[in-house]
Amino acid sequence: MLLAFVSQPLHAADKTCHYNATELKQILGTELSAMLTDSAVEANIGGARNSDQPALHCDGDFISIDLSPLPDLTTLRLNIPTANVQEQYPFVGLASYYQRLQGVNLNSEQTVTPLALPTDDMPMIANEWTGVQGRYEVFLVAAPTATVRLTEAHIELRWRSETLARQVRIFLGKPSDETLAGTQQQAFSSLRYAHLWGWLAGLCLAIEKLMLLLHGAISVGWGITIILLAVTLKLLLLPVSLLTAKAQANVNRLQAQLQPKLNAIKANYDGEDAHQRSMAAYKSLGVSPFFALRPLPGTLIQLPVLVATFNVLGEMPQLYAAEFLWINNLAYPDAVALLPFTVPAMGDGLNLLPFIMFLVSVLATLAFSAPHSSAADTRRQKRNLYLMSAAFFFLFYPFPAAMVLYWTVNNLLQLIQQRLLR
Repeated sequence: MLLAFVSQPLHAADKTCHYNATELKQILGTELSAMLTDSAVEANIGGARNSDQPALHCDGDFISIDLSPLPDLTTLRLNIPTANVQEQYPFVGLASYYQRLQGVNLNSEQTVTPLALPTDDMPMIANEWTGVQGRYEVFLVAAPTATVRLTEAHIELRWRSETLARQVRIFLGKPSDETLAGTQQQAFSSLRYAHLWGWLAGLCLAIEKLMLLLHGAISVGWGITIILLAVTLKLLLLPVSLLTAKAQANVNRLQAQLQPKLNAIKANYDGEDAHQRSMAAYKSLGVSPFFALRPLPGTLIQLPVLVATFNVLGEMPQLYAAEFLWINNLAYPDAVALLPFTVPAMGDGLNLLPFIMFLVSVLATLAFSAPHSSAADTRRQKRNLYLMSAAFFFLFYPFPAAMVLYWTVNNLLQLIQQRLLR
């Protein structure tokens, strides 16, 4: 198993090698490592070159290898440092999505193409990177003129025997937005949220920048930043939320007027006659049978923001190891104790924050009122809200605490909004 080691993003003022000799040899694999002594690797880290060995140079998160001194070497098998790239926390349920290891290809135009694993005999060209991406980090290789075979554990490069140029570059680290002269670091920023549609990835980056702005401007911890983010997004979306609430109230009022007529028609007529009388009832109120969809546009506007926010809170590396109140790490569930058994799709941790989230949701449901609805309709809507609260509890239970904290604050703000609009 590869040793776990931490590699930080490359900074202009910090270009020292982030790997030691053991870590480098683990990545380079058995065959190539056998040609290198530890002292030779240490020397090559500093830029020294030995004519009978592959030229190895390390610069920050980048490793450059020149295989020209080995003309007979036509295959190079690199080990993927899975302990670094792949999420090691045992997420369960839908949250196990964070343990994915996605094959990716990044071309010179910064276009990211997902790759199914394993990928066989894929030719590589200049300014192209191929590798794997985990929750936070990526492991990428650039090897022009080679063909690549990519699995979850290895990257195998092959050259034709007549090919002379065998230059390989390796990157292990977090994709960054920093622009650095002479590096491909800026291009790696395209990998951020690349698993989403382009416009949704752009929305994620905008929300992330908003979080960074709030965090830097007020100089607070990331837990408070998440609370401020929930408040800010609630205020930004308040006009849409109010219009949606108004549309829903109008729908409730029309349903209260329409439902008795439809019930009478259903009790006394059937077939085509019932249909015509029902349509006449809709027409008498100046609505179509689809009038209940009037609040839908407001919901469709708010939903992408919610999806983008959850992606940011689940994948933003700054939240790793961030503490808040009793939460040791916002990037993971806030387990306060271990259970003596494992609950399917929920794990074996006793997470406190989902219970608080559920309690806030129940209080919001208790405070829910629909003045224009009948008592039966109000009971039905409340029952649906209770079921949704339970569903969200089970859904969010194994997810990172950052996401549960945001949804808890969002529900609390919704409760306050309901009380103010009464």
